[in-house]
Amino acid sequence: MKSLFAQSGEKPIAKPYEPRPKMPKPLLTTEQAFYIVIGIILLMPVAGTFLYRRGHLLAGRILIGLFILLILINLLGTSEIGAKK
Repeated sequence: MKSLFAQSGEKPIAKPYEPRPKMPKPLLTTEQAFYIVIGIILLMPVAGTFLYRRGHLLAGRILIGLFILLILINLLGTSEIGAKK
């Protein structure tokens, strides 16, 4: 059997052209996914307040705290101190 690489002056065996398999169509476009994520982020404090008032104190505090933490991380990343040049 000949190898695919030329040895001692032999010509390499050409491989037949194989087209790439078609990629599956994505479920969401990038823009749709972006708007869904933004919507979820903006609903976090609303859901947290709702849960807190209904008696689920820990879950409410966690959602509100995550939202505040997200805002603080964004502010740090865009500030002069946090942003690297």
